[in-house]
Amino acid sequence: MEPASRLSEPRPIRRTGPTLTARVLRAGCLTAFMLGIACAVYLTDRPSSDLETIGWLPGRLHAIARWADYHGRFRNVPAYALLALPLLAVLRRARARGKGILALAVFAMAMEYTQLLIPTRFFEWQDIAESWLGLAAAWLSVEGALWAARSVLRPKPGSGGGPSPAREAPPLGSLQPIPNAVPGNQE
Repeated sequence: MEPASRLSEPRPIRRTGPTLTARVLRAGCLTAFMLGIACAVYLTDRPSSDLETIGWLPGRLHAIARWADYHGRFRNVPAYALLALPLLAVLRRARARGKGILALAVFAMAMEYTQLLIPTRFFEWQDIAESWLGLAAAWLSVEGALWAARSVLRPKPGSGGGPSPAREAPPLGSLQPIPNAVPGNQE
């Protein structure tokens, strides 16, 4: 039987799930992604493609709206890249990130096809291509950054977390003088 003092010691709490910070970050990314999807649906299916005609935009966003209206189709590249980033931040595995990008590519194509139902809008395959380009840019950027981070953080072969055996200093008692190391020493 164990002593009474040992029985009264509190057991350490073992956390099995993600931390509060990770859960809040995940919820924030999912919220940003869902807001991005809602904005994509709203902006794609409105009668005018001009962003400056949106009266409720805050004043600081009018410069972005002017830029987007001036650049036409190209605005799909940064828009879909920004839409993909919160989703890519939430998905942990490369395969899941690839499936997420594929789902967003289908979504971008479906959004363009809905413009066939709006008399004042036009279907353009270039819009789909520009959307896919933005998704590919986001996916390649995230995968490249993760690959670089893994290669930097991965321990080198043979390191075992410490210095490799080839780089360890020999014990002091085993040091021997090197013959002919000193000029003029001809032993």
